[in-house]
Amino acid sequence: MGYQGGTVVQQQILFKMLLAKHVN
Repeated sequence: MGYQGGTVVQQQILFKMLLAKHVN
């Protein structure tokens, strides 16, 4: 999963969403 031209904020949001999904 490689996003080209993606902002760091977007990546952080995705990471947080993934973490939340993993925890729940």
